[in-house]
Amino acid sequence: MCDNKGHNFGYSSYMYPLPKTAEELGKALRNLRGDRGLRQLAASQPSTGIVLSKSSLARFEAGQRPSLQYADHLSKLYGGDGWVEVAIRNLWISDWDPWSEEMPSVDHVISWPASYSGMVWIRIYPNPYNVNISHLIQIRWGPWRCRMEAPLSNKGILLTTGKSQELVAVSCHINTSHPTHLLHGVNATLDSDTPVLDISQSWEFLELT
Repeated sequence: MCDNKGHNFGYSSYMYPLPKTAEELGKALRNLRGDRGLRQLAASQPSTGIVLSKSSLARFEAGQRPSLQYADHLSKLYGGDGWVEVAIRNLWISDWDPWSEEMPSVDHVISWPASYSGMVWIRIYPNPYNVNISHLIQIRWGPWRCRMEAPLSNKGILLTTGKSQELVAVSCHINTSHPTHLLHGVNATLDSDTPVLDISQSWEFLELT
C-alpha cells in the first residue's frame, strides 16, 4: 500500500477525474443521485448525526462547496465508494482553516477509497498554542508503521506517500504527541508555502501476529 505507482481510478466514471471546482462536484453528485429525487434522497440519509435538508442538497448539486464536516455524510448518502469524501476534502486543501472551526485531537483515523492507486497526502496542523513545538507523529496503516518528529509551524506539514489498490479500504491511524488538526486527500496540487515531506521510504513493515 505504500509504494508509489501510477494512478488507477478503478471506480465510477462520475468522479473521474476528481472535480477541481464545486461546480464540477455538483455535477458529479447529480450523476450519482441518478433517478432518485432530492426529496427521496433527503429521506434516506444515513445515521451519522447529521441531517441535511433537501434545499441544502440542492445547493451542493448546484455548485456550493460542502463544508468538510459533511464530507463523510455526503459520501455515504450519494455512494461512489468513498470518492465523494475524497473530492470534498481535495476542494479544501488550499484554504482549509481548522483553527476557526475544528477541535484538535491526538488520535485520527482516516482512509482512502480501496480502488485508488497513486499519491495520497495527509496535512497536519498544530493547535495554535503548540506552533513551532516539536511533534511526534506515529502512523499505523495496516501492517505498515511510520514514525517521525518535527516542529510544526503555523503552516503545518503535508506528508505524501504512495498507495496501491486494496480489496477493502484499510484504515490509517495517526497519533500525535500534541493535539492536531488533520486533512487528507489524493493527488492534489500542493500549496508551495506548506512544508512537504515525502514519507514513501520511511515505512517499516510489521509482522502480523
